Amino acid sequence: MVNALKITELIVLGNITIKKFLEKTGISKQTYYNLMKSGKANVTTIEKIADFFNVPIDYFFNRNTPISCVKVYGKGHRVQSGNVNIMVEQEKEIEHLKMLLEEKERTIKILLDKNKP
Repeated sequence: MVNALKITELIVLGNITIKKFLEKTGISKQTYYNLMKSGKANVTTIEKIADFFNVPIDYFFNRNTPISCVKVYGKGHRVQSGNVNIMVEQEKEIEHLKMLLEEKERTIKILLDKNKP
C-alpha cells in the first residue's frame, strides 16, 4: 500500500495546492481521493507522482529508501521548481544535540551548586 501521508507532505512542503498538483501530474480528483483514502493506486499513478516530486517510487511504500534531496514544484499560485531537503539524519542529529545540551545544562547546575557557599 502507498503511504499517502508522504504525498501530502511533499505537496505541503512544495507549497502547492492539490488542484495544481493534479493539473501538473494529470491525475484525476477521484483517483487522488481514492489513493488518499485507501492507499491503493496503479503503477502509472504512482509513477506520475514520483516523477513530479523527483523521488523513487519506493519512497511512497515505507521502504528504507534514502532520500537526500527531494525536488518539488510550486510556490503559492505559481508553479516552478525548487528544492526541499528532507534529511532523516538531520532529525537524528537534532535529537542528539538536544541531549548534549541537556547534559551540559545538568553539568553546569551541578558545578554551580557545588560552588555555592
